[in-house]
Amino acid sequence: MKDIDQIVGSKIIDTEEKPLWSLISSHSGRRSFTKNLIDLGTMDYQTIMKLSSHKTFSQFSKYISVITEDVMKSRKLYSMDSDTSESYQNQLLSEFNKLSEDNKKIILGLTRSLNK
Repeated sequence: MKDIDQIVGSKIIDTEEKPLWSLISSHSGRRSFTKNLIDLGTMDYQTIMKLSSHKTFSQFSKYISVITEDVMKSRKLYSMDSDTSESYQNQLLSEFNKLSEDNKKIILGLTRSLNK
């Protein structure tokens, strides 16, 4: 009978050292290859699918995951850069200056009430 190194719950944990090649499957390599190509962003999905031998997009889509860096990139799409923001402010100021004094007071009153 084999010596048991550790038992966790009902599972026997084998702590015997094994060569790395015996622990990693060919699918792990395929998965890493595909995910790394996607993350590099240098190839389109169709090319990566051909290289990784995926026949359908539904199979391939399992390898696509959203990471924090992707979320940050998408936020930049909707944020204003300083030039756009400055242009927008100038446009608002220009339109505001066209208003009568009474309308300016109304707009200022509304703006103050929204900021409270």
